[in-house]
Amino acid sequence: MDRFNRISEIWNWLPVFRAVAETQHLPTASEWLHVSPAAISRTIKLLETSLGMELFTREGKQIRLNPSGELLLQSIRDAMRRVDDGIQNIFESEFTGAIHLNVAGPFNFTFGPVLERIAESHPELLPHLHAILPTSVNTQLLRGKLDVAFTPAPVPENGLEIIKVGHLRSSVYCGEGHPLYRARKVNLKRILEHPFAAPIPAESGPVADGWPREINRTIGLFVQHLYLALDLCAKGKYLAVFPDLVVSSYPQAKKLKQLPLENLPAIPFYAIRRNRLTKKDVVEVLIQIVKETLM
Repeated sequence: MDRFNRISEIWNWLPVFRAVAETQHLPTASEWLHVSPAAISRTIKLLETSLGMELFTREGKQIRLNPSGELLLQSIRDAMRRVDDGIQNIFESEFTGAIHLNVAGPFNFTFGPVLERIAESHPELLPHLHAILPTSVNTQLLRGKLDVAFTPAPVPENGLEIIKVGHLRSSVYCGEGHPLYRARKVNLKRILEHPFAAPIPAESGPVADGWPREINRTIGLFVQHLYLALDLCAKGKYLAVFPDLVVSSYPQAKKLKQLPLENLPAIPFYAIRRNRLTKKDVVEVLIQIVKETLM
């Protein structure tokens, strides 16, 4: 009973704590919760008094989580996920509702077949496809704003699990107006005479389009979204390296020519998710759909 009474006392304060812990900024937490900063500050003080310990380090008007606060935040995140999963299990055996996934900008275009497969196999599931900047992905996953992210360049972090999904096979392509489109002989030397359109490289590594790292090339343009590179390539402006699956589903694929450059390394593809709490959940199902559809 002591444990029940203790949890009951602090229960209503925990959502406020989570908002402050994840923003570490009272005005922002106030906007999230539609409660005044003063009321939030009082709630945090009540929680700390009840627990008998401080959860934040305060430096003037700045606040940041201390180690005790970090531990409590992780516990609250897991507890809220378990409650959400429990509600899901009560009301239906099939997965329903929203699932938020992020795909690294250049590869967003590849997920059309995945979304179609989700609609066919889980019609009550409503995917939300995001294109969040790589630097924010882990934070959004930990906060529960994203359920899973797909990327060729995952960044490890406590509380997150990285799962290898497979590889995407790629080739060098050019468009109808490009000098190499009707060339009889195309080799690496001739390819390197022309600029490429390529995805913006992640902070943690090189350009992730499948081009061999050991071969220097000229990048004429960096793009955030793959469809821009596809469009420019189709117009003959640039060469580009694309996953073959993307080109095969691209409406203007007939305007692209695959150049005979062999041994391009396949692009590794990963899923990032919060550490799992159950053996099988909707994220696991989604990752399996991606494997079966794209790899």
